[in-house]
Amino acid sequence: MKSPRGRLGVAVTLFLFVGFLVWAGYYFAKDHFWYGIAAIVFDLYVLWEGLSLARRFAKGTKPKSVA
Repeated sequence: MKSPRGRLGVAVTLFLFVGFLVWAGYYFAKDHFWYGIAAIVFDLYVLWEGLSLARRFAKGTKPKSVA
């Protein structure tokens, strides 16, 4: 990602990704197995959507929902 907006998008996505991994670890530590699984699934969704938005912003196109 050469554009600053793309780099910022990746940075925010990775910050959220790590935050949700910590959240999932908390649930696993508290023996809430299914909450931990749900947190990991949500974490992967955040990673997927965040990186796709960062890629679009790096290209200079806005997604339809932001337009």
